[in-house]
Amino acid sequence: MSGPEDAPILEFDPAATAVIEPSEHIEPIDIAPHAVLCFFQDVIEKVVEEHGGRVIDHVVSEIGRNPVYELDIDGRPLALVHPGVGAPLAAGFLEEMIARGCRAFVACGGAGVLVPDVALGHVIVPSSAVRDEGTSYHYLPAAREVEPTRQAFDAIVATLEPVLATVVAWVWLGETFGPIQLVGGAVVLAGIFLAQSAR
Repeated sequence: MSGPEDAPILEFDPAATAVIEPSEHIEPIDIAPHAVLCFFQDVIEKVVEEHGGRVIDHVVSEIGRNPVYELDIDGRPLALVHPGVGAPLAAGFLEEMIARGCRAFVACGGAGVLVPDVALGHVIVPSSAVRDEGTSYHYLPAAREVEPTRQAFDAIVATLEPVLATVVAWVWLGETFGPIQLVGGAVVLAGIFLAQSAR
């Protein structure tokens, strides 16, 4: 008799080429190498409007066509797309965006929590996640949890710290910011941006 360790979901094929390889069916396009996968449609609409985003392509599934936008952020192109709902669809769209030519991704979404101290709107940077779905088993060997690389985790935290410190000072401490503080904040953020870009 077989046990839980024999479940097909736990089988892992380390081959880099998938059974259905998106790059064999999708031609590369002229697209930004950096992309944001945003799960908030209202945020996408606002960002596209504010930054003059234009539709350059679509990712398509049974739920319809999701536009792929290109934005100009301080002279640098950025791709923006809604990755759909659920891990299988999001992974499929991610694979399609890679086939189109994107190489670096940030996902922005929301999640429920079981900890009562975390209120709506709190920023959370996960240091690990329980793998209770099936999609990740196609990308990594079986394990109870998955963790980001230390470098990725540290980069996200380093980028968020000055922004969150500013918000805390403004909201909780009633601090006001004059021209000197604003210039200093801009210098700090520019330094973080340059340091991250150099990696």
